Amino acid sequence: MAAGENGTIRIWPMDETQGSPRILRGHEGRVLSLTFNPNGQWLASGGADGTVRLWQIQLDSVIGQTCNFAGRNFTWEEWQRLMDQSTYQKTCQSLPIPGSVYRPLLEAAETVACTDNLNEVLTLLNTAKNRAPELDMVPQRLAAELSSSIDIAP
Repeated sequence: MAAGENGTIRIWPMDETQGSPRILRGHEGRVLSLTFNPNGQWLASGGADGTVRLWQIQLDSVIGQTCNFAGRNFTWEEWQRLMDQSTYQKTCQSLPIPGSVYRPLLEAAETVACTDNLNEVLTLLNTAKNRAPELDMVPQRLAAELSSSIDIAP
């Protein structure tokens, strides 16, 4: 765990030797102190901005509470801003994923298909499918369809 001059706190999972930290943002200026509660579920931080913040550390708990609070799945922008995780997770399991989570990737795949870069098209489609598994799409099939639908001028 590390606290920074820029108001962020970084927490690395104890069970991972490699990987990205979870980043907590909220303080204006330096973070001066950090302490966990005895069960490790909460982190308290004190900042030079005169605030004390409580952070729920277990991501699964945060996700469950998010559904109760928002009543919907986060958009991709909200997920990036609030959860700071590159891997999207539904916040409400029974509700559909917003289009902002996967639609830009599908649009980019269509654009890239015009350049005949099948590997990049497939990467974009696989990422969309990973973010939204319920999408009715087989990435390899759609990549082939997109590539074959390109009009080549004589």
